[in-house]
Amino acid sequence: MRDTMSTILDDLYSNRDAMIMLLNLQSVDHYLYIHSLNVCVYTSLLGIARGYSRDELMTLGLGSLLHDVGKSRIPLDVLLKPGALSKQEFEEMKRHTERGYQLLKDEPNLPLIVAHCAFQHHERLDGSGYPRGIRGSEIHDYAKWIGIVDSYDAMTSHRIYRNAMLPHQAVELLYAGSETLYDTEMLRLFRDKVAIYPVGMTVELSSGQSGVIVDVNTLTMHRPIVRILTNEGGEELKTPYDMDLSKHLSIMISRVVTNGPALAEA
Repeated sequence: MRDTMSTILDDLYSNRDAMIMLLNLQSVDHYLYIHSLNVCVYTSLLGIARGYSRDELMTLGLGSLLHDVGKSRIPLDVLLKPGALSKQEFEEMKRHTERGYQLLKDEPNLPLIVAHCAFQHHERLDGSGYPRGIRGSEIHDYAKWIGIVDSYDAMTSHRIYRNAMLPHQAVELLYAGSETLYDTEMLRLFRDKVAIYPVGMTVELSSGQSGVIVDVNTLTMHRPIVRILTNEGGEELKTPYDMDLSKHLSIMISRVVTNGPALAEA
């Protein structure tokens, strides 16, 4: 942990501009701050799994940490609107990609690719994204990674105006865009390497039972091992037992239990 902390401090000292921008996001919207951190962690883990070098991971991490920095230049009545955006408001929101690029491109301590991550993370393979509608190889790989994780984290986060999706539902929706919106190999790595139901999470099952996740299946991350604590009637078990959902395909996670609102129900 000391080595890890030393590395973090070294990175913070050498990237003060990035940290100042991140704290600016915190002052604008706490969700935006947490979302940026989440995207950074997920994307960095995927970069490690992909075999990127430390320098590449640093650039990818900074790009993912600051991908939404342009939202600090979006009017608050649009950014924090509790309901659906009008067409005009949505066009204003989409400008965060260009504004993020403008904020980052001339920063002396940040690689230019970081600015392009902000610029391109809403571009899609088939050209249906924004702001430029570029396609395929025209989109930097870092921006493609961020685009996948940004979409996943947004779908699985609870907001005032909508409930969150369950993690496996969000992954299925991402896969619906395979090779049209997102790169299939990148999606496969995301599915195989990211524990969408991490150890310690409390869940309810479609069978009516509930319990806590005690292990993950590396080949089927969306079907973890759950320690069953209550029966179908909600009664606490005297002797909990483990259920491997990869071997009980008819049973699904139907609800994630949090300290706040439930994330979703199937």
